[in-house]
Amino acid sequence: MKPNRFYVIFICLATSALFLADTPQATASQTTENPAQTQIAKTIYNQLLEIKPQITSPSGSVVAVKGGKIYIENTSGAIVEPGSVLSVSRITEEITHPVTGETLGVIKEKVAMVKTAPSDSKLIVANILSGGGEVKPGDIIGSATGKKPRVAIVYSINVQSYGLKGFTKSLARKLTAWKGVSWVPGYAVERYLYDEKISEEALSSPTLIKSLGASLKADYTVLITLREKEGAILSDITLSDVKNGSVLVSRKGLIRNLESAKATAKVSSPAAASSLQAPPESLAKAETGKSLIRKTDKATVLASFDMGVNALLSYDLDDDGVDELVVGFERMVAVFKVQGGDLTKIWEKDMGRRSQIAGLSAGDFNGDGAVEVYVNGVNEDIVSSMIFESVGSGGYQIIRENMDYLFYSGSDGKLYGQLQEPDMSLDENIYSLVWSGSGFKSSLFMKLPEDKRLSGLTFFDIDGDGVMDVAGYNYQHGLMYYSSVNNGWGNISGEYGGSNIYLTIPTDEEIILTQEFQPVIMALPGDGDYIKLLVVKNHPAIGYFVDSPTFTKSQMYILEHDGIGYFKKAETPLANGVIQGVTRYDARHPNLVIISVTESSIFGKAKSKIILMNLDRY
Repeated sequence: MKPNRFYVIFICLATSALFLADTPQATASQTTENPAQTQIAKTIYNQLLEIKPQITSPSGSVVAVKGGKIYIENTSGAIVEPGSVLSVSRITEEITHPVTGETLGVIKEKVAMVKTAPSDSKLIVANILSGGGEVKPGDIIGSATGKKPRVAIVYSINVQSYGLKGFTKSLARKLTAWKGVSWVPGYAVERYLYDEKISEEALSSPTLIKSLGASLKADYTVLITLREKEGAILSDITLSDVKNGSVLVSRKGLIRNLESAKATAKVSSPAAASSLQAPPESLAKAETGKSLIRKTDKATVLASFDMGVNALLSYDLDDDGVDELVVGFERMVAVFKVQGGDLTKIWEKDMGRRSQIAGLSAGDFNGDGAVEVYVNGVNEDIVSSMIFESVGSGGYQIIRENMDYLFYSGSDGKLYGQLQEPDMSLDENIYSLVWSGSGFKSSLFMKLPEDKRLSGLTFFDIDGDGVMDVAGYNYQHGLMYYSSVNNGWGNISGEYGGSNIYLTIPTDEEIILTQEFQPVIMALPGDGDYIKLLVVKNHPAIGYFVDSPTFTKSQMYILEHDGIGYFKKAETPLANGVIQGVTRYDARHPNLVIISVTESSIFGKAKSKIILMNLDRY
């Protein structure tokens, strides 16, 4: 769950207009969420709320200190057994971002240990064991170990009629908001069951529950069983303690009246082609391969949309000699054909209401003669990517869904991938991928710098030695690149990147970590051994409303290597909107690029433009 942000209203004192054109509006279609799935998820979540007090780490603040006892408001609602040992801490300092002012975390000092007496659900009474003279109202309490209970959820779903695909991810999204619980990642549970050849139903066995807990370092297991009977869904939830495999709580539920929900559930299908008229002068000569914009033009708007754009890709998908434009909207991917003065949508796929697209790449990596498009996606902070390919005559089909890789295509014609760690962060290992049956064979390609959370990765030969290199943005918005000539990572001076697209990484501390999905870094032809780099810098606003986007303005830089390091060769003016998608126009015009600019507002829908830029003019 993405954290709320609380900021002040700001007034923009200066504006800068880089993109000037009158363009028509085109609205991407929306897909209705499966109502049966929503109803079931809500019921299960309410059942889990009933057992939350038994698996939640206690939290609260001291409200009084009297007679050697302290009185604590139990804000977590956790059940605290008499004799439990808790720690008392005091916040001494808040850590804030130097640019945005966002609170990133706090520094705490431990002031006492206490042992609980008989208490109720609202007020915890405890005896001071040590350091009692330092305890004050306002101090906070937590587990003596500093760790949250770790819980593994196992699903046994025997329901075929209601389209429950994605149900577990939908529920996982809600559960990540529980601050007092650490959840074992779902794929770690599934892998354990697969490796041990254990069925979900067998987890009623105390021996297997203890074994699972030991392997996944869990404190509790929750078995959620759904089965269909006479038009209703029967739900059973069982909470077990892994220490002895005993059942602590069992809850049964009944979900009725799902027929109407089943009947109205909508399945996304390719939309009818729609035409977006671009300024005639901008693309009038597209078919001849001559100049696409006038020599005096810096930028030309191709199309506008009433939703944000997260990624762009220009690639010849159907082998007709003309690149298609693939657009990754906030949660939908669409393919457009560029013909004369028209940008025409020929295919689309909705990824789901809680999905967000994080990147695009393409190539014929499975060797079937058709180009695949790899759509990096995140569903409720869980990596869930999709692959589709051309089937000829302007048609496309999905060949893989819910993949746990983020995919990258290299300039060497190879496919690379990155997995998600059990703690929700991205793996620092990058793998070279080869198609094998329904999945991939992977081999380690390289390890990214530790704790830098690199993203916006691009794979190309930076230093001209014929060996694949990598560039990306780190979490501090620094630009880093690996040079095989130097056999190591280098840093480029300055601050770059910045993205409103991110996933949240849960931690056991008060600090909130995020993994931004940065804009793509583009390679441009260089004058020497080193290539030029086209990079984005998205600027944060002076201040924010609640839940408003962090970044609101943008510009681009062309970086050139002087034999010692990279420096800024040229830049575009600062302009409103965030640049997220960046792609070449085609191989014949290396200095023509297509970018997406998205302007977001808490008062309405995001609006975006797709813009053709002439880098020769900067």
